[in-house]
Amino acid sequence: IYCKFWELDQNHDMLLEISDLLRYGNYSLSHSIVQRMVDVYGDSGYFSFENFVYFILSEEDKTTIESIRYWFYLIDLDSNGVIGPSEIFHFYKEQLERLECIPHDIIKFEDALCQLHDMVEPAVKNHFTIMDLKRCKMACNFFNPIFNINKFIVFEQADPTIGQEDRLAKGQSDWIRFVQVEYANLVAQEEKENQEDESAGEAQEGLIASGYRLVVE
Repeated sequence: IYCKFWELDQNHDMLLEISDLLRYGNYSLSHSIVQRMVDVYGDSGYFSFENFVYFILSEEDKTTIESIRYWFYLIDLDSNGVIGPSEIFHFYKEQLERLECIPHDIIKFEDALCQLHDMVEPAVKNHFTIMDLKRCKMACNFFNPIFNINKFIVFEQADPTIGQEDRLAKGQSDWIRFVQVEYANLVAQEEKENQEDESAGEAQEGLIASGYRLVVE
């Protein structure tokens, strides 16, 4: 988690600005949700390391009740305990703009809302509560289309329930899977850097040896 924080914290003042948070996950999060995150959970317009820990745990594993609450309170703009169509559209309209820029097939809001309703099956049509999201066990697929463009595209191109069901069957949470992938990437990056250092060292030794031969001759 600290490595992720350090990568985003370009001036290394242990505080993340909105522009820093927007770079998370290869610019996967919309500006509207990041702005809302900083307004609700931030400190004076910044994210501390503690704020970031709560964020990354909630972002990378949306199956826990804590993460469901984290995102629910952000999207529930009027704090009435229900996420309605107008609140979803407030965030989703930016997704539409980003899809146009990629470019990617546009999923109209009405179609997206229908997908969310069929997936969650809320007690009241198109009115989603924390209990609805907890019960359906697919909160990640509810939140991601609303504000995470990269995971939204994955949601559209594949059946996201297959991988999730397999991981749950193996007792592997989304967080564990995320950690394993990130650790593998970190190891691969370190090995690449070590190989580059070794190659540079060998090249330098070769130059020194060549220079020595020239001097002797």
